Amino acid sequence: MEDELKGQEKELADDINSLNKKSKYLEKQFNDAQSQLRDIALFEFSRSVEAFKKALECLPSTGELSKSGQMLKEQFQKGLKKARDAKVSPSPIASLNPTVVRAGSSQMENLPWKRALAMEPTLLASTEA
Repeated sequence: MEDELKGQEKELADDINSLNKKSKYLEKQFNDAQSQLRDIALFEFSRSVEAFKKALECLPSTGELSKSGQMLKEQFQKGLKKARDAKVSPSPIASLNPTVVRAGSSQMENLPWKRALAMEPTLLASTEA
């Protein structure tokens, strides 16, 4: 009985380790995706400027801000400056005109990696011949 409990305890510890690794991986992926979305949103400079202004207005104007409130204020101010600067002189990346493809849309099938996967059987067949 004791050996069985130790075995279950080890399995649970392994499961917890595995879940921790997965959560760290997913958190990194989520953060990367969030920063990409933020960067794409900055290409809409006038809307970004308005959004950062609105975010700053939502912070308390009187009294002292908490540490997290101060951090938010600094981030919003940096974002506002970055959006204003980009509005005046857009970067070369802005000319790429990134397109957002919504999940479930018909455009999902035309993504580059989907087209590459569709070509894979043909390419493999041609190398086997």
